[in-house]
Amino acid sequence: MAGDKPTNAELDTAIVKAGNVGFAATKAKYDVITDTSATMTGNGTDYIGIVKLTYTKA
Repeated sequence: MAGDKPTNAELDTAIVKAGNVGFAATKAKYDVITDTSATMTGNGTDYIGIVKLTYTKA
């Protein structure tokens, strides 16, 4: 992450790099993005539900 907290695009990239190769930015949105966590909500079609993401800056 380039700044103090990741951008939506950086979170999208991290999800793909973690192995979810079918993931696309239109499949979820992010809320409450901090320097260590974010909440990802599915678009209701491809993904349903909420996932709490946690991360650290390398």
